[in-house]
Amino acid sequence: MCSRGSCGMSGFLISEQPYCNYCFSISLSKTLFLHLVFITITCGMGFSWCSIYLCSYLCSKWNVRACNPLIEVLETWLPVLPSWITENILDQLVLPRLLQEVENWNPLTDTMPIHAWLHPWLPLMKDKLEPLYAPIRHKIANALINWHPSDASAKVILQPWVKVFKPGHLEAFLVKNILPKLAMCMQEFVINPHQQILGMHIQSVYMYQ
Repeated sequence: MCSRGSCGMSGFLISEQPYCNYCFSISLSKTLFLHLVFITITCGMGFSWCSIYLCSYLCSKWNVRACNPLIEVLETWLPVLPSWITENILDQLVLPRLLQEVENWNPLTDTMPIHAWLHPWLPLMKDKLEPLYAPIRHKIANALINWHPSDASAKVILQPWVKVFKPGHLEAFLVKNILPKLAMCMQEFVINPHQQILGMHIQSVYMYQ
């Protein structure tokens, strides 16, 4: 008898499980549907003009910094897509574009903060974004070479990443790139017991407490 449902029809062995012809056709249809969705979305075989356009859009035409429309589309499809299809989209199509955009990002000249177009991906991609963080820290570190603590822009860039970077990585970054600058700023501080003026030096250091 069929092991699927209660149809009571006689069946045959498929992968050591007995299925009737009806249940087998349902299972096969579901499998073919999932593969069709996978091919259409990932364009592995260029199944249709629609799929070719989608692949082309994600691989080249998609403006990575305008992230919300694509995120909304993916979140809409999540309830009906198997996890392995979603994982493939994020790993093979989205992540490479994010990596490329991080490589193109310049913290000294770009007017749009990087967290504005990366953090919206956190709920969907979570730890998948981890490979982006080291290049981001490296670029920020290079931008801080000539930085002075009186310039508050460093805190503006770093503040959104406090809860995103792993604590150990963040601490190592601050010790190497921020703390020496703060110490140098304090060395410039003039102590005058008769008429002490705190000035920008103390204010700059307090900003990072």
